Amino acid sequence: MSHTSDLPADQKHAAHCLHLTISVSANFIPAFFGLLRSGFTADVTVGCNLQDLLNHQLGIDEKYLQNRVQTIFLNNSPVDDTVAAIVADGATISLSAAMPGLNGAVMRRGGLLASLRHSISHHAGNECIEPREGKIKVKLFNLVAKEIGPDFLAGGILVKGRALTEVFALQTPRFWQSVTSAELDNAPCQVEQLIDQKWSDEDILLKVQPNL
Repeated sequence: MSHTSDLPADQKHAAHCLHLTISVSANFIPAFFGLLRSGFTADVTVGCNLQDLLNHQLGIDEKYLQNRVQTIFLNNSPVDDTVAAIVADGATISLSAAMPGLNGAVMRRGGLLASLRHSISHHAGNECIEPREGKIKVKLFNLVAKEIGPDFLAGGILVKGRALTEVFALQTPRFWQSVTSAELDNAPCQVEQLIDQKWSDEDILLKVQPNL
């Protein structure tokens, strides 16, 4: 069952980036999870609270967010109250399921040990940020990447070409044999072209879809 709504690809970047769509066997989709951990860009309306952004703009199911996403970082600070936290332009949001050990227990939002990290926790101030278009970076870790990452990949994530080149360079012949189709800027693309392509700082709207 999907834990995100059907998210359209980020159309705001349509005229400013390359579009790459690749169909690959479902068991090879985790090859792209490194892009989710390092972070992808999303165009959103900033100046809203974190809860609203995660639920309504990124499309993460409210129950999934409440029950499964145990640790949330906003600009590297753990967040306990997602309604009080206001997201500004350029923010980085990291989402994780429960992490093991004492460190995981301390970082867990609303947990009994949250007071131990008071000095690094996010504290709502008197932010007065007008809602406007902006960009954020989203990072997905561990089970969160596994469970909702495929939905984000299918809808499209904006990444740098250099990062995608590094992902492709790590793939085995079995991965490439599982690729049934690829399109670059809506034109058919051969697997050999992807293997040999060396992107650098280009923005690429990447869609990764499982073979039917």
